[in-house]
Amino acid sequence: MNPWLTTRIAISLVLLMCCSCAAPKQLLEYHVGLNQPAKNAVVPASEGDFAAAIALYKDAMELYKQSEEPAGELLCLSRMSWLERERGHYSDARALAERAIPLAKQLNGDTAEILVNLADSYMFAGDHARAEPLYLESIAVLKDWVFPTSYRSPPSKATLSELIRKCKAQIHCRATLSLMYYMDGRYDEALQRLSEADALIQDIEKVASHWLYGRFFTPPDMFWEGCGYTYTVRASCLGETDRVQKAYEEFDRGHAYFERAGSQYGILVNEALRLKIRFLSDETSARNEAAVLECRDFLDRTSIVGAEYLVWRVAYRAGSILAEENENEAALMFLKRSIESIEDTRSLLRDDTARQVFSGSVQDVYSLIIELNAKLGDFESSFNYLERSKARAFLDMLAGRKIAAHKSVDKGLVQDAAESQLALDKLRLSLLKAKPSDAKDTAVKYRTECKRRDLILERVKEQSLHYASTEAVSVKSLKDISSRLTDDEAILSFYVGDEQTLMWLLTKTGYKTAACSLGADALSALIETYREALAADQDELIQTAGADLSAAILDPFKKELGSLSHLYVVPSGSLYYLPFASLPFDDPKTALIDRMAVSTLPNATSLFYGAGGDTPQKGAFLMGNPQRGDGVDVLVYAEKEVVAISQQFKHAVVKTGKAATESLLRSQELSGVDVIHLAVHGRYNRTYPLSSALLLAKDQENDGNLESFEIFSMTIAPSLVVLSACESGLGPVGKGDEIQSLSRAFMYAGAETVIASHWKVPDASTAELMQELYRALPEHGPAGALAVAQRKMRKQKRAPRDWAGFYLMGSATK
Repeated sequence: MNPWLTTRIAISLVLLMCCSCAAPKQLLEYHVGLNQPAKNAVVPASEGDFAAAIALYKDAMELYKQSEEPAGELLCLSRMSWLERERGHYSDARALAERAIPLAKQLNGDTAEILVNLADSYMFAGDHARAEPLYLESIAVLKDWVFPTSYRSPPSKATLSELIRKCKAQIHCRATLSLMYYMDGRYDEALQRLSEADALIQDIEKVASHWLYGRFFTPPDMFWEGCGYTYTVRASCLGETDRVQKAYEEFDRGHAYFERAGSQYGILVNEALRLKIRFLSDETSARNEAAVLECRDFLDRTSIVGAEYLVWRVAYRAGSILAEENENEAALMFLKRSIESIEDTRSLLRDDTARQVFSGSVQDVYSLIIELNAKLGDFESSFNYLERSKARAFLDMLAGRKIAAHKSVDKGLVQDAAESQLALDKLRLSLLKAKPSDAKDTAVKYRTECKRRDLILERVKEQSLHYASTEAVSVKSLKDISSRLTDDEAILSFYVGDEQTLMWLLTKTGYKTAACSLGADALSALIETYREALAADQDELIQTAGADLSAAILDPFKKELGSLSHLYVVPSGSLYYLPFASLPFDDPKTALIDRMAVSTLPNATSLFYGAGGDTPQKGAFLMGNPQRGDGVDVLVYAEKEVVAISQQFKHAVVKTGKAATESLLRSQELSGVDVIHLAVHGRYNRTYPLSSALLLAKDQENDGNLESFEIFSMTIAPSLVVLSACESGLGPVGKGDEIQSLSRAFMYAGAETVIASHWKVPDASTAELMQELYRALPEHGPAGALAVAQRKMRKQKRAPRDWAGFYLMGSATK
């Protein structure tokens, strides 16, 4: 389903608590006074400067350790975990929450609130399967605890801290679990948990409104805002299950709480979800002019306060319904508005949302506008949105992490961009928290800063389009891309939809389009059959499945392809896993690689990416068979491979065994070499792709696991990086088509071309293919050399599994 809820719901419910008007303002769930760094961290955390806040909490935690105040340590770990989650750094958030659990057991006798934080880190990363048992465990921890609704005497500060902690854990757990159930379409389960939260809220409100107890137990505005979100989610679940009238009653209830809290943003969330239920219930036709005007008015009011993630969801919902009713002009208007909002801010995913769910639903918008433009015959616009979808998916993969700029980008400009982004984050947070009477001036400042950042990004694009792609959606037009090609080159770009696959062949003189009837499921099944046949060396099935694939995706362009010497492929969906070079072309005995060199590009715009480091000098750096001592298999042939390949270079550095360290590879000494060759194990992490790694030797500085994110921050400038490693090129393929792999990371770090593997390639045959590749490299360049090596193994009647697993990503031909 397409969740319309934003993270603000979860954030507010995280903060939902009661506080004593008689207690100090810093009284939180842990009974501890704030030391100076912890006090200083409050302001940057509230303004959206999470990195600065985390640094201060680290300082605060050290002081708490020195003064032997474990409650302070627990407070800092909890706060830092929340802030890391806000930045989209889910693995860091989990690590901090896990460190906090032993302290929570020691100090509190329960771990409910820490378990919720840990569960949130999984849930917001899209791993609902791991999140759910943690939420249920948190509920079980406090199953016997009852909120006291009567008191013989005013509670102490310590007792109030415990009440705050346990109330927060109880309500927060049920609310975020319900939010997850809502996202998964498990509405009845969500309603059950929301009813439990409602009962506790009513008890708290009863105490807060008591003539005596209310003197020491007064909820802040955030409590009422949390109530607003609880009943708004409840209304949405009721609406999704056709209990529309009851849903409107709950929406009204939530709206009243938001007004009581003075929460402008909460009111907008309430209105957005109410609009969705109106459309779902068929209460009004999408073709009704009044309904369209109401929706446009909502979008305008919401955009003013910077809530772009609300705008895109509402606009997409309206556009999708209009498209179903063949109101194509109106549908395109809303879909364009949705995408403008998606791309309006780089920090969309810094709002603590379920990244995978969010990314998927963002890609749903792109998919619909790609298909709608194609349906209307506007294939150029369709291609443009395809490029933008891939660029957006890459940003979603990075999830707000900052990447080091290439040396080609002016440092002052990079600093300006960072300062502008921080200013936008602060203004956006201010807008979301502002009351209607205070929002106008802040909104003007926000829009002014948006324009300033746009101008800065345009200047960044002029210096490095590749670096700009890590900051915002940055693409080239179809005409610009075509003009970049030579006469004997072409780009074959794909869009795989549910019902069909769209294809564009770009040449220097223009483009041609085609479509085949294979949708995502059918195409994926055929590619899986073909790969299994290659792995098992089943000749008959290889020919049958290969012929079916070629007929679908190559034959529509057979005439144009016949005159090429180099084909760039921009895959989509499961096509990322297809070894194109092995496909039959013209006749069953001829493979595509026999006719032309084949390269892969992450998107067509990447044809414009250039290496961002120093100008390469001469020589090669080779690593093979690192010694790790942790049970990783020894790669005997890999060590022989790098020694043999080194003979092809006048200047070569070879490191094996304990000397093949991560620290050495990350050193700046590599900035001047032409070729980097790594014959090592690769570890592919489908759940957390930025944690996919090359397994190198460890030392005192590094653990030996060179992860994708660490590679993004390296500075190298080789013509070629060869990852002679198992599964080095693999990555999860979602709707965004961004194969999140080590090869893309090396390209960003500065490599013009990367050779990687589709599957676990046999050690001995890999060594053989690599030696052939390097013999051909001086004369033919990377793409041509790989083609020469693969053709030679074909002539030797070698099985495709021995040579077809390697592919080349990038555009270097020298």
